[in-house]
Amino acid sequence: MEHVKTGIQKVGSGVSSAGSRVANLAKEHPTVAYATAGAILVPTVADIALPALGFTSAGIAGSSAASAVHSTIGNVAANALFAKLTPVGAAGPGGKVTVKLGAAGAAI
Repeated sequence: MEHVKTGIQKVGSGVSSAGSRVANLAKEHPTVAYATAGAILVPTVADIALPALGFTSAGIAGSSAASAVHSTIGNVAANALFAKLTPVGAAGPGGKVTVKLGAAGAAI
């Protein structure tokens, strides 16, 4: 049983050491830290927020915020934000467009 306790302590020490290294890297290279955070957060937020707003893989959900906006703007211009969000929602979580958003988030 002692070897299990020793193993757990080594794992805990390794996790703590990795956390310290990540924190030091973020302090030394804030651009890398921001790019990494953007690459993770932007697609995650898109995968959660867009379906909640009504941009779904089946299209614009009826009785959603997206459908309400669509009903007020009528025809959507190709370069409008609404037009850009529609294919992202249609791709669904983890879709190719979401991956591109991760790259864009990293570039921010």
